[in-house]
Amino acid sequence: MNRWRKALFGGAVFLLAAVFAYRWEPVNRRLAWRIDLATAYLRGVLYPADALPTPLPAPRGPQNTTAPSPAPPTAPAAVSPSAPAPRT
Repeated sequence: MNRWRKALFGGAVFLLAAVFAYRWEPVNRRLAWRIDLATAYLRGVLYPADALPTPLPAPRGPQNTTAPSPAPPTAPAAVSPSAPAPRT
């Protein structure tokens, strides 16, 4: 029984040291993305995504593709090359 107590105590000390080391900013910066990846994987294993809905079927038959034609462009005002440009 003494062996189990030592192992349990050693495991608890290791876990506590790991938690305190993770709270240290340089260690946190280096490990944060790995822990995020692991939690995302575990979340996917524990709570898998439901089936996605099936896409809508493609419409069949003739489609009304007539769109209204754009208005014709208006002609710019006639400018005489010899007339001076208006001042603004």
